[in-house]
Amino acid sequence: LTQALGLALESEQWDNAQLLVQPLAQVYHMQKRFAELRRLRGQILDIVGQTSEEAIAKNAVELWLYLLGTEASEAVDLHDLEYADNLNNELLQYLESQPEGDSDPRTAAVYHQFGQVARQRWQLDEAVEWFEKSLAIVQDSEDPSAASDDFFALAQVKQNQRYYTEAKELYQKALDIHQRLPDEESMVNDYRALGTVCQLKFEYEEAANWLNRARAIVEEQRDEETAILIFHQMGTVAHAQYFFDDAISWYQQALQLSDRLGNQHQMAVEFHHLGLLHQTRGIVYEEAEEWYLTALDQWNKIGDKRSAGDECRQIGVLFHEQEKYEEADKWYREASGIFEEIADVPRLARTYGQLSMIAESQDNITDALEWATRTYDLAVNHNLSVIIQVKSHLSRLRDTYGHENFNSWWLDFTGTEAPEDLDVDTSKII
Repeated sequence: LTQALGLALESEQWDNAQLLVQPLAQVYHMQKRFAELRRLRGQILDIVGQTSEEAIAKNAVELWLYLLGTEASEAVDLHDLEYADNLNNELLQYLESQPEGDSDPRTAAVYHQFGQVARQRWQLDEAVEWFEKSLAIVQDSEDPSAASDDFFALAQVKQNQRYYTEAKELYQKALDIHQRLPDEESMVNDYRALGTVCQLKFEYEEAANWLNRARAIVEEQRDEETAILIFHQMGTVAHAQYFFDDAISWYQQALQLSDRLGNQHQMAVEFHHLGLLHQTRGIVYEEAEEWYLTALDQWNKIGDKRSAGDECRQIGVLFHEQEKYEEADKWYREASGIFEEIADVPRLARTYGQLSMIAESQDNITDALEWATRTYDLAVNHNLSVIIQVKSHLSRLRDTYGHENFNSWWLDFTGTEAPEDLDVDTSKII
């Protein structure tokens, strides 16, 4: 393929070159050889032209559009959002300059990519606008799969916004298209998404039904990697209903299959959920601790510091629930050290908040104030969603310590006047 591609490019047979690069790119993508794939695209762009003007001059603009479009899509998948934005802006500038460009399905594809970028940045209203612009072009086109992509993406945004009924309706629209095609791989994704949103709506029986439909397909296709994810989801549905033995069975099936396939990351996930299950049971906390420590060891082995920090914090929560405050404090500090190292501000803020709660439980008000003030500072400076919780906590500490003592302590610790807007409505805290 590589040799044939080289010959096609050398003889400027651009259509043939595109036909050859597509399966080659698919192989690289499946093997996660993203750096090599990006180099290959770069080498081809050096030949056909880096800009639309250069590609037009060589009559190679269709190949240029394909290369930039797939590069942009991959950049979104790899969370390289600024690079994706730059590529999509180049594509959109060219497409909108063409006759009927505003109704071109390729323009819709760029709108869709902008929507994915906005969703990853948690700009959810903007993401909806982009997906709806894309859908307006492709909904009645000859390619129903493009519309299904928009329905599915819109459903994900609605789910993120906690509009679960709307999300469910949109997932079903995507499913209707995939069933008509038929596209079993996409149907599995739809079934799993419907299972998730039904679980969020506490419709557990329906959630299990959707997941069983997905399981039937992947077992027939012998798709073991997806089967792991479905087994895990079945476990969470049983777990949510306190069907602990069923949940353990599903988690263990996911764990055993992950072990056989060498999926180290998913093994850690199953260890963690087995810990959560035993913690929820509240009978033998030592078993929960053992599972969490096994998960922590696994995260450390694969070098996932963020997940290791989460595991340390969860062990802190386990001891906190048992009012073993010294052990909880130790694990929360371990977690905060990791989050400081990797500069994960939201997780750091929440962990500082938990350290404050521990100090408060031990009647150490000044330590509690110090940790809560650190949380407040992070929440204000980084516009974090925990701001309502930390204001409520500071308000409680202020009332315990006394307003004058609180104001004096705040001035000494921060060099600024204490905030006066700490009395907040906590009814909307989720």
